[in-house]
Amino acid sequence: MSHPDAGADGSPRTVEADLGSGTSAFAANLTMQGAEAVIAISGELDVTQIGWLQELVGVVIGLGCNRATFELAGLDFIDGAGISTLIDVRRELAAAGVTLQLNGVSREVAAVAHLLGLSDDLAVATGHDSPETLDGGASPANAKPT
Repeated sequence: MSHPDAGADGSPRTVEADLGSGTSAFAANLTMQGAEAVIAISGELDVTQIGWLQELVGVVIGLGCNRATFELAGLDFIDGAGISTLIDVRRELAAAGVTLQLNGVSREVAAVAHLLGLSDDLAVATGHDSPETLDGGASPANAKPT
């Protein structure tokens, strides 16, 4: 993975990485939009892949971003380690002065967060007022993976 380079015309800087190991596939695409890093995550975010996400956070901080948006709509699977890592990422970015927005949080992600007792932390990370808004309005207590 390399750092993005800006085009001379100010075009978006992009770095793409298709990352994976074993049976777990993980892909991330980082695009710069001004001082905002937009990271589209797809595949599976589990204990075998969290290192790649942590590496991307280092890139975002190194680029001097003031905002990061994680697009999670392409996420097929997340385990407890993935949820915990998202919370750790939010804290690390906040300590560096970077705000984090999570978009496309699925019912499955909300349900895993709830089962682990981490709904409140993830709700803060998404900027919602309450965990009930994580999965599009349904209560995490009633959200069930499909």
